[in-house]
Amino acid sequence: MNIVIPEELQHCYHHRALGAGTGDSAEYIAAGLLDKTGWKSKYINVRSPFYTLSYITRGKGLYIDSAKKEYKITDGTIFHRFFGRTHTTLIDKSHPWHECCIVFSPSLAKCMEKTGMFDPQRPTEHIGLSQIWVDRFAEICRAVRDSREDQLNLVLVKMMELQQNLMLLARGGFKSTDEKMIDDALIIIDSLLHTHIDFQQVCKENGWGYEKFRKTFKAITGMSPGKYYIRQRINKAQHLLVTHREKNIEGIAIELGYTDVYQFSAQFRKYTGTSPKKFRQGILDSVHEE
Repeated sequence: MNIVIPEELQHCYHHRALGAGTGDSAEYIAAGLLDKTGWKSKYINVRSPFYTLSYITRGKGLYIDSAKKEYKITDGTIFHRFFGRTHTTLIDKSHPWHECCIVFSPSLAKCMEKTGMFDPQRPTEHIGLSQIWVDRFAEICRAVRDSREDQLNLVLVKMMELQQNLMLLARGGFKSTDEKMIDDALIIIDSLLHTHIDFQQVCKENGWGYEKFRKTFKAITGMSPGKYYIRQRINKAQHLLVTHREKNIEGIAIELGYTDVYQFSAQFRKYTGTSPKKFRQGILDSVHEE
C-alpha cells in the first residue's frame, strides 16, 4: 500500500509544554512523522523517560521488553515505549524505517496507565497499513505545531482519542467491514477533490447507510466526511503550491474545482491561517535560507 505523507509534515517532530512544571511533574505532548532509515542511535535496554505510541508505516525490526520477550515489528505494527520501563528496539538497517508517533509526558502517562488506556503486557500490536491512521497522526502533528497555548488541552484530548482508537482497533473494537468502508471512502474522496461531493449519493451508490457511514467515519478519522474532504483539498493545494511553481494561484484554484480564486483563498486561509501566496513565498524563503 502506498502511504502518503503531506509535503510540509515530512520528517517533522513537534514538542509543546502544557504547563510550567519540571522533572516528572512537567506536562508536555509531542508528535512526529519520522524517517529513521539508516538511524545510527541504538535503543538497547533504554528506560523510557515518557510514554510513546509509534505506528510503523515502513520498516522491520524487533522489540524486546524488560522480561527479554521478543516481538516482531513490520509494516502496520504499533508499539509502545512505556514510561519508566526498560526495552530494546532493534531496527533492521537494510530496510527503510518510517514511523508516526505521539508522545505523552510522565505525569500524563501515569494517569493513562491507571485508567487502563494501555496494557504494559502488550507492547506491540499489528493493525495493518491504512492511510486513515497516517492522516490522523498528520492532523495531530499540525495541531501540536500550530495551536495556541490555550488550545493545547484540546490537542491532548485528540491525541488520547487517537491512542484509544488504535487500541480499540488492535483489540477488535472496530469491525473490519467498517474500516474497509472508510478506506474505500477515502479513495473516493481523494479521486473527487476537484469537484463537489454529495456524500449521501456516494453512500447510495456503494450500498452504505448514510448515518452509519457518517458516525463511523468520524469515529475512525476523528472528523466528519465534509471536514476531511476540505482538509484533503487544502493538503493538495499546498502540494501544488510547493511542487508546481509554474502554476499561478488562480490556475490551482480552478484545478481544485473552486468557483474562483477568492473562494479558494478564503478557505485556504481559514484552514492554514495564511494566504496561498504567503504560504508559497514562505516555503520558497525557507528553501533559499537552507
